[in-house]
Amino acid sequence: GKTMIIVGDSDAVQFEHALKLFRLRGGGDKKVLAQGFLSESPRARLAILPATSHIGIMANAAVIGEFVIPFLDDKKPALPDGIL
Repeated sequence: GKTMIIVGDSDAVQFEHALKLFRLRGGGDKKVLAQGFLSESPRARLAILPATSHIGIMANAAVIGEFVIPFLDDKKPALPDGIL
């Protein structure tokens, strides 16, 4: 299955824990690092929201929707214009 981990940079959830979970769920694919872009939608995504606490995540619904909806629709992130 797919997993999206969302934490705030002022969250009680430690970054190390979020990163470990991200990797355990298939994030951080070395093949993607080597080619420099995503060729398919990743199984796991990690989002760290700036200036956001654990409770504050809920106040960012519009921002979260911008990356959660494509994740749920199984779309890979867009590439900048002119790349592939």
